[in-house]
Amino acid sequence: MLSITTFIYLVGLFTAARSLVSFAFWIKATFFPPQDSLAPYRRANGAYALVTGPTGEIGLNLALELARRGFNLALVGRNATKLDDVKVNIAKKYPAVRITTIISDAQDASDENFARITDAVKALDGYLTILVNNVGCMNNLYAHLHETPAEDIKAIVNVNCLYTTLLTRTLLPILISCAKTNDPTLHRCLILNVGSASSYLPIHSMSAYSSSKHYINGLSNNLRVEYSPRNIDVCVINPGFVQSDMCRLPNAAPAAAVARAAVDKVGLEECSPYWEHAVTFGAARVLGPRIVGKPLSGLVADAGKVHNEAVLKARKGL
Repeated sequence: MLSITTFIYLVGLFTAARSLVSFAFWIKATFFPPQDSLAPYRRANGAYALVTGPTGEIGLNLALELARRGFNLALVGRNATKLDDVKVNIAKKYPAVRITTIISDAQDASDENFARITDAVKALDGYLTILVNNVGCMNNLYAHLHETPAEDIKAIVNVNCLYTTLLTRTLLPILISCAKTNDPTLHRCLILNVGSASSYLPIHSMSAYSSSKHYINGLSNNLRVEYSPRNIDVCVINPGFVQSDMCRLPNAAPAAAVARAAVDKVGLEECSPYWEHAVTFGAARVLGPRIVGKPLSGLVADAGKVHNEAVLKARKGL
């Protein structure tokens, strides 16, 4: 019979071995992604990826990266002029890619809004195999919850949570039909949800936004359980600060690099795709909020000041 000392030793040895294996997998996934992560989602006659919010920096670069890898595009947004500009720019770089634009306001949760998207997707001249839920919004200014305008909070919940969920629900029957195959390694479909590293730990002055990204992670986990048996993969990416209209920080990560890393890592269930973010927030998750909570909150608070100053200057035309 094992002594208590031996038992504790074996538990510690198992825990250490498990941590080392997890770390090895993290190194492989972060720095040595597969050569063609999108192979299961291709089709002989061409496949489509639907991208929401493609006029922002992250969405635009995700669309460009998917086009570079041979996917046709269905671009969903509310501003027809901006969508057309994006379509023209992508077509110049990748003339062989077929591009469709679909008008949809992410704050419109009506049945009619999603019916228009469904009709447009069914009219595509190819299979929809990838859904990229990228569209999102955050506070105009970093602020504590009681200082955040109610309209900002409503927009965050409607766009980040409600629209993403209803759009996914709307397109799942199409993805399920497309993913039917006797070989689960072929003809799969993908839901790629864009979360945020703010969902890893409590974040200063971003209560509503951070909570909405917690929701995206929870939604992704549940979708994976429900639809993986139907050959639909679900990946959620959680980037840190990225250069965009939502982030005015001068040292934020380049959106193109984040998008490229995100597409490389779609085989993972969840990740912070850009390597600097992966290192920073990976360490933060391991150490826990008691150790890194205050330093991280201080860092975000300083970043919020820089962001707020940039936004206020832009409003004044300075």
